[in-house]
Amino acid sequence: MGYDESLFVKPLDSYWLCPICDDALQDAVETPCCEKIFCYSCLRDWIVTHQRSCPQCRANLDISKINTRCKRANNFIQEQLVNCPNQESHNCKWTGHVSDIDDHCAKSCQSSMVRCPFQSVGCDVRICRSELEHHIRENVSQHLTLAMLKMGNMSEEISQLRSSVSNLQSQQVDKLTKRVDQLHGDLLPIRNTTMALSGYLVATVSRQDFINKQFNESIDSQPFEYAGYRWKIRVFPRGDRQDKEGYPSFYLWSEHNYEQFPVDIETRYTLSFENRNHQFDVVGNQQTGGVLGANFTFTKRIGNGWSMKKMNQEFTTEYISDTKNGFIHDEDDSLHVRACILDVKPHARIKRSF
Repeated sequence: MGYDESLFVKPLDSYWLCPICDDALQDAVETPCCEKIFCYSCLRDWIVTHQRSCPQCRANLDISKINTRCKRANNFIQEQLVNCPNQESHNCKWTGHVSDIDDHCAKSCQSSMVRCPFQSVGCDVRICRSELEHHIRENVSQHLTLAMLKMGNMSEEISQLRSSVSNLQSQQVDKLTKRVDQLHGDLLPIRNTTMALSGYLVATVSRQDFINKQFNESIDSQPFEYAGYRWKIRVFPRGDRQDKEGYPSFYLWSEHNYEQFPVDIETRYTLSFENRNHQFDVVGNQQTGGVLGANFTFTKRIGNGWSMKKMNQEFTTEYISDTKNGFIHDEDDSLHVRACILDVKPHARIKRSF
């Protein structure tokens, strides 16, 4: 099928329409027999259902020999302006090139139908993107219940698999071990989402992230709304500035830009770390002072945060990723960075209520 002709801002000449579906050419190909242009999928289906005959001149035609796309037609179509497919049904005012329409519908069109992000735990709602945030906000309890049930079922399956491993042959053990690892991976985002719904931001940094990430590469948690702003944890496993290279940096970050975020806002938050066993990491030496986690405050500038280098010169990326030091306990363990926003208010110098 081609692109819906009615979406185009300017009517197309019939030359640019597929003779089979009568819509604008999509993934256009040219027949070798009569040099007529069709949508590839339309031509393929025609050949299958009409005994390998050309729809234009009826010559014998083998779809396997039509491998070259018609660049001239495809380039022309991709450069044409179209309206959003949701213009009539939901009054979306977007206009752009054909090449951008898929990205618009998938990421930014507020009228597109999307699935609830809690689909993985059992919420099957499809809803307009513009109504998604309201749906999530109004169904926190139901989503938490679904998440907890999913976690319970997965944890039970993990326990059953583990109890069966000792009675199986080595090849079966390998198969079940892979399944256990897969369930651990599936369980982690559900657990993180549940924590976020409970008022926490959670970023997960695997041991491989500490080993493979480059300087100034970051990992973000899922965003969380608090006090009218959207926040996330941003982690740079190998640092984000030249003077901190090799020292992980952990930030509480606002998704709002400088113009939207008041410069006189003061934010207090806690930052703490957990291993896969969901316990606070405790390092038994005098330099660190035990539990790694504390309250922090930043004011004025977005992106202000806290990095391990400021706390102790010992906490390099290599130190954290070394399984002997307690942060990460084995080869496939992860470090869970948790932040809880305690307060967002005007800076003390500004005399007004928040």
